[in-house]
Amino acid sequence: MAPKIDGRQGTEQNLVAHLLALHGEVMSGEDLKRTLGYRSKRSYYRAIAEDRVPVKLFKLRGGRAWNARTQDVAEWLSRVGGLNEA
Repeated sequence: MAPKIDGRQGTEQNLVAHLLALHGEVMSGEDLKRTLGYRSKRSYYRAIAEDRVPVKLFKLRGGRAWNARTQDVAEWLSRVGGLNEA
């Protein structure tokens, strides 16, 4: 039997499931930039250069694009959106 989930935790799990279905395990490019709330490439890359991006970024071997785990992005969205408030 599945454990009971309160409303907020369920909402966070729905967010994670939704993002994973849309993007898979790794987000990158325009999707990552927009999900993190950056309106322009310039502001996004400036935040990367200044180490101000709210999730851990990485580059895949041989790749040029910055990537983030979709799970990390969902957890960040939950925190800033107030889904984890008691």
